[in-house]
Amino acid sequence: DMTEYVRNDLRVFGGGVVIFLVVILFVIFRRPRWVILPLFCSVVTCMVMTGYLGMVRFPVTVISSNFISLLLIITISMIIHLTVRYREIAKLNPDADQQQLVGDTLKAMIWPCLYTALTTMVAFFSLLVSGIRPVIDFGMMMSIGIAIAFFMAFTLFPSILLILQRSKGAMETGGDKKPLSLYFADFTKAYGNKLVLMCVAITLFCFVIDYF
Repeated sequence: DMTEYVRNDLRVFGGGVVIFLVVILFVIFRRPRWVILPLFCSVVTCMVMTGYLGMVRFPVTVISSNFISLLLIITISMIIHLTVRYREIAKLNPDADQQQLVGDTLKAMIWPCLYTALTTMVAFFSLLVSGIRPVIDFGMMMSIGIAIAFFMAFTLFPSILLILQRSKGAMETGGDKKPLSLYFADFTKAYGNKLVLMCVAITLFCFVIDYF
């Protein structure tokens, strides 16, 4: 029964996460390259992690069964940072070749991503003091997975990017197509005070519902 529960949870939750990520990536980047490449790197990361867990016979419990979904999200977040930076550098350097663009991207993002990975690993390592064996295993599992995700983000992603031709999207070529993030920025500037008041009202409402 527990095995079937874990399988069903992986199918439903994992499938939902993948569909959500595909939609979000397409809405943000609007190009198949920036949807397929992050997903491929994330899937490879999960496969490597799953293979490692099987090789060392690491126990998987109901608590840790959703590590694949979490690892997908964490890996894609790193790839998105690299993708956005690559596109920014490509726009600022229209005459640069692919090798230079990839190299500049890695140099610019390796330290921010490393700090992000380390702080996230420390957060999961804190579960080791819980004293609950399944929670401890989950903390160890995610810490190892984040290390693998960082390695894949800075090896597999740039390797595939070097094989591909330089991206010719509007963002990379300095086109006039407005990025999605600027719409959110304009909305925040126009309705900043109202957004703050709305967040405060929602917080108070949730507090009242929770405690009264």
